[in-house]
This record gives sequence, structure tokens and C-alpha cells, in this order.
Amino acid sequence: MASTKLIPQRALKRFVYGFFFSLLSLQAGPVLAAANALQTAEVVKQTLSREFRLDGVVEAIHKATVSAQTRGTIREILVDVDDYVEKGAVIIRLKDVSQRARLKKAQAGEQEAISHLAKAED
Repeated sequence: MASTKLIPQRALKRFVYGFFFSLLSLQAGPVLAAANALQTAEVVKQTLSREFRLDGVVEAIHKATVSAQTRGTIREILVDVDDYVEKGAVIIRLKDVSQRARLKKAQAGEQEAISHLAKAED
């Protein structure tokens, strides 16, 4: 009978780990050389803006048609095309010369009617 010597388990583990790390170091050589050739930069703490400027097109979901109840010449435009406008906000101002003249005429007619009514009641 031939005598066979068994390798203790602890010695076998050392051999396997040693072999594995030897292979790993052979592979790590080129990686470490490449890592040494990389440029590095110093890390600096700074505050970043949460604003991003991007190009694109935005279209409104709800649109409204605006029309005037009176005629007049535009004196001032307070909004631009595609601006967001709150409900009830003034968007233009009209020259109101003719409307004021008609108002004065109506007020004079009202005063005249009141005076005629007062005379009729006497």
C-alpha cells in the first residue's frame, strides 16, 4: 500500500487564498498603472442652482378669446402674447375720451329728468 499524505485543510485554504491574491495582483498591475495616469481634481463644496434653462414649446391647455364691450383706441397693453393672466386682471387700457363725453351727456340728461320730475310733482 502506497502511503498518501493528506494536506491539512488550513494549509489548503492558505494555498488557495494565496493563489487567488497572486492572480489578482497580476491583473491589478495594469489597472493601477492606468489609475495613476488619470487626472484628478480637488473636491469643493458649493451651492448649485435648481434652475435649468431648456429650449422647448409650451402650449396652454385652456385658452380664452378676449373681446371688448366698447369701441376705443388702445392706450396701453399690459400683457404680452402667451403671458399668464389671472382672472379679472386688466390686460389693456383704452382711450376713453368718447366714453367720458357720452357719460357726461347721460348725466346731464339725468339731471334734466330729475328737475322735470320735481317740477311735475309741485
